[in-house]
Amino acid sequence: PEYDFINSFKKITGFFGSNRSGKTTTVDVKVGYFTTGEYPDWYKGKKFDRPTKGRIFANGFTKGVAVVTEKLHEWLPKGSYQVGKNSLGAEIHWRVKHKSGGESVFDILSYEQDSSAAEGANHDWILFDEPPPRAMYIAAIRGLVDTGGVCMFALTPLREPWLFDEIYNSKNNDVFSVLCDMRHNLQRYNPLTRRMIGITEENIRSFEKTLTEEERETRMHGKFRYLAGRIWKEGDREVHTF
Repeated sequence: PEYDFINSFKKITGFFGSNRSGKTTTVDVKVGYFTTGEYPDWYKGKKFDRPTKGRIFANGFTKGVAVVTEKLHEWLPKGSYQVGKNSLGAEIHWRVKHKSGGESVFDILSYEQDSSAAEGANHDWILFDEPPPRAMYIAAIRGLVDTGGVCMFALTPLREPWLFDEIYNSKNNDVFSVLCDMRHNLQRYNPLTRRMIGITEENIRSFEKTLTEEERETRMHGKFRYLAGRIWKEGDREVHTF
C-alpha cells in the first residue's frame, strides 16, 4: 500500500491505516520529494520541477506536530532545511533547499485552530495527518485550485466519518486511497539502510490482545470505526451481499 500511495498521480490521495502502519513516515517521504525536487528512479507520481509551497495539518501543536516533525527530521536530508518554532515550541515553519537552488517552504497548522486559519493561501500540496474536521479540509483545498496542487491524507479513521464517503469510498476519478493493515509493517530487513525495520509479530499480538473486536477493526486493520454495527447507507447489489 505504501508504494501505491507514494506513486499515485491523483489530486487527492488517502492513506487509511492502522496504528503503527507507517502512515506518517510514508507521507513525510513524499513531502521530502516535493520540497527537495529529488525523486527516486522508480517514482511515478506527481512531480514538481521547481520549489514548492505546502502546508501540513496536525492534531495539536504539542503531540500531533511532534509526531510529524520527528519523521521530517528523520527523512529530510541533513543540513537541507531550517525550522522556526511558535510560542509553544512547535516546529511549524520549514524552509527546505530545492535542487534547483531555490527554496521550498511549508508550515504546520493544528486542528485546534479555527478553520478560517486555513483560508487565503495558495499551495502546491497539503497534508492532513490524522482525520481533519471537514470545514478545515474545505478551507484548505480551496488553496489548491490555482496551482492544480495535491492533497494527501494519512490517518487512522477513528473519527470524522465524512472521510469514508468523500475520500475512501469516493467515486471521483481524482481521488485514490489505500488501506494498510498493521501487519503490512511487519518486521523485515531493509537493504538500503541495512537494518531491520517494522514491528515484530510478538509485539503486534501483544497489542492485539488488549483490544475489543471493534477496536481491532480500526487500530489493527485501518477500517472505519463508525461503520461498526451499522447498515451501509448505500447498497449495491452488484457489489454487496445482503
